[in-house]
Amino acid sequence: MTKGQVTVETMIMITILLFFFIVSLGILGQINWSQQVLESQAREWNECNRIAGIIQEVFVQGPGTQIQFQSENDLDVSNTFLYVGEMDCGFAAAVQPVSLTSGSILVSNSTGRVILQNE
Repeated sequence: MTKGQVTVETMIMITILLFFFIVSLGILGQINWSQQVLESQAREWNECNRIAGIIQEVFVQGPGTQIQFQSENDLDVSNTFLYVGEMDCGFAAAVQPVSLTSGSILVSNSTGRVILQNE
């Protein structure tokens, strides 16, 4: 073998090492993406349950009760379900259905029925 020549075996080993390196990067990228998705879903789930608790509290406290809070997500409220992002959670209260944008939200009970509105 003369100076500067590379054997076929060496080239095959370098190719295999590069292949494993690229596959490893792909797997790590997938794990990172999955973790971000799970964290986002956990935040939405926590916010959904927090807001459902606020709705129930205003309903139980009766007419005259008001609570204001901040929401990071848009909300859709039906008669018995609250939708935050891709998460939904239920509550036991008489609610006027509404769609709200993120920001400051006022939850009030003036007639025994809970009303949510953007501030």
